[in-house]
Amino acid sequence: MHIACGVPQGSVLGPPLFLLYINDFINSSSIFDFHLFADDSNLFYSDKDLQPLEETINRELVEMNTWLCANKLSLNIDKTHFIVFHPYQKQLNYSMKIEIDGKILNRYKSVK
Repeated sequence: MHIACGVPQGSVLGPPLFLLYINDFINSSSIFDFHLFADDSNLFYSDKDLQPLEETINRELVEMNTWLCANKLSLNIDKTHFIVFHPYQKQLNYSMKIEIDGKILNRYKSVK
């Protein structure tokens, strides 16, 4: 197998070069609040109404996925989830459908 680019696994250069490589990831969306941790990312966005929230997030995730593909990166959909933060007393009467590349993301109520 011929590899055209990369860094040997375990190399001292691996982590800083990876961080430089994904440094522009935050520019893939102008609305998400990005929190990047090594090879893990959390994206935050808020709205008072769930339906416009869903529409906006799905539209922005298309742009984010385009950035990932253009940079030869992929997203592990099986490890990608979303949470709706809301007051405990307020029931959600709307079932959000968030998707990336045609795959529906699972909604979690909590994560570790």
